[in-house]
Amino acid sequence: MEKKGKIIVSVVVSLSLILVAGVATGVIVAVNNKKSNGADEMQNTKERFTSLMCRNTQEDQNLCREVLSQVDGSSSSDPKAYIDTAVNDIRDGVTTALKMMTTEEEFSKDDNGIKMAIDGCKEVMESALSSLDLFSNVLHRNHDINFVQTQSPDLKNWLSAVISYQQSCVDIFEDQNEGERKIKEQLQSQSLDRVEKVSIITLDIVTGLAKIIEDLGLHVQMKPIASSRRVLREEVDNEGFPDWFSSSDRKLLAKDVKFHVPNVVVAKDGSGNFRTIQDAINSYPKAKNFQGRYIIYVKAGIYKENCTVPSHAINVFMYGDGPTKTIITASMSNVTHNLKTMLTATFVNKAGMFLAKDMRFENAAGAKACMFKLTGNSTATAKSLEQLTLSLVHLPP
Repeated sequence: MEKKGKIIVSVVVSLSLILVAGVATGVIVAVNNKKSNGADEMQNTKERFTSLMCRNTQEDQNLCREVLSQVDGSSSSDPKAYIDTAVNDIRDGVTTALKMMTTEEEFSKDDNGIKMAIDGCKEVMESALSSLDLFSNVLHRNHDINFVQTQSPDLKNWLSAVISYQQSCVDIFEDQNEGERKIKEQLQSQSLDRVEKVSIITLDIVTGLAKIIEDLGLHVQMKPIASSRRVLREEVDNEGFPDWFSSSDRKLLAKDVKFHVPNVVVAKDGSGNFRTIQDAINSYPKAKNFQGRYIIYVKAGIYKENCTVPSHAINVFMYGDGPTKTIITASMSNVTHNLKTMLTATFVNKAGMFLAKDMRFENAAGAKACMFKLTGNSTATAKSLEQLTLSLVHLPP
């Protein structure tokens, strides 16, 4: 009897183990099926979003699908994730170009033409990175896709700037120089061609965001957006001001110069804080918490110098005594100084929100010379704002 009892117990235990194993197996199968269904749903969502977004671009749709396929599955239902992925692809391309140029620079130290081309290209590519950073900051600032829509003019301008910087980088390399031509071709094939195409794709997506959202059935109220083919035009309000102008800037420009209170004064005769404009620019506060406009008053005079406003010196407002009285002039050219044209500028602004009023900028070198180079975001020039009475003059040789 004891032996039989043991046998019975053994059988019961064995059956219990089988049942437990069976239950466990059933649970595992159920969980796997659930995960599989979830993955399929995310994949279907991604394909739907990708199809709608890529349908909106006039660029290579296969490339568009390739880029947007990198979206993480868990974010497949967030329209912002697709834009973010595209911007990251552009950023990777720009970073690749910068790394390539750093490598080429090491092997081309003895060729001045290549060195200048690389320096110029690196400068504009770094500006492209800055524009992409500004874009990403806005994209990540708010989870609401409607907020992204309200910021679309800025987003389009930054993407347009990236396209322009990419083209400037390509143009600075001269085909007549075999070394420069080879570097340009490598940059284009391995980086810059894709940067341009993905930038245009992203621009088309941002421009058509309202229609995309509507087609996705997300029922978000959107403001209509102008065509992306017009994004290079400055957005100007009915008063002639760029749309990024603040009310304080409008008041600042409306004032007569005698009512401005400058932070520093430039005067050739020594009656100001500095004798040169560059020294005044260099006095920009190093404190990161500096706010408001840094106002530089340049008294009447002819200032023969090349000036650069660095990227950290944002919100500089420079004004003079009138475009016939306050003149900044230089004479660098690619002919007399053997420089690339984009490196001959009399005045270079790399900072955001730069304003200038009642001043004249010249390059007396004549043809193949640059007088004013802008790589900073939201910069007002005479072309976009007549009220600034800023004079850009290209003198004949």
